[in-house]
Amino acid sequence: MYGGETALRILIEHLLFVERRPEAWAQLQRGWEDRGLWTSIGIIGAFQDLFPTQADCHEIASVYAESAQQSGWLKPDRVLTGEAYEALTGRVRRWVAADRTWADVTAEFGSPPLYGKTLGYLPGEP
Repeated sequence: MYGGETALRILIEHLLFVERRPEAWAQLQRGWEDRGLWTSIGIIGAFQDLFPTQADCHEIASVYAESAQQSGWLKPDRVLTGEAYEALTGRVRRWVAADRTWADVTAEFGSPPLYGKTLGYLPGEP
């Protein structure tokens, strides 16, 4: 939440060090670069190319969250079924064409089960 991408990078690097996998950071970077998510200034550079006036930590955090889920560090409170995920992704582009509030999001896609300001809708498999 605070510190932007730098804080996320430091956190990931420390977690990988603690797990005795420091080489995994370079693997993450290569994987992100292959997917067009990594630039010389980090993930933020890829999003600035797509959203020059609005790239912020939310988009960047989603990339790090995906990696955290794959590493087993992020344990979702619940995951969407394949059918629910398909339904969400099938209508989300039309739905976000208008400005929305927190209440709109949670009414449409469901409330977070534990923490009132933590949202992440994801399938069982990233």
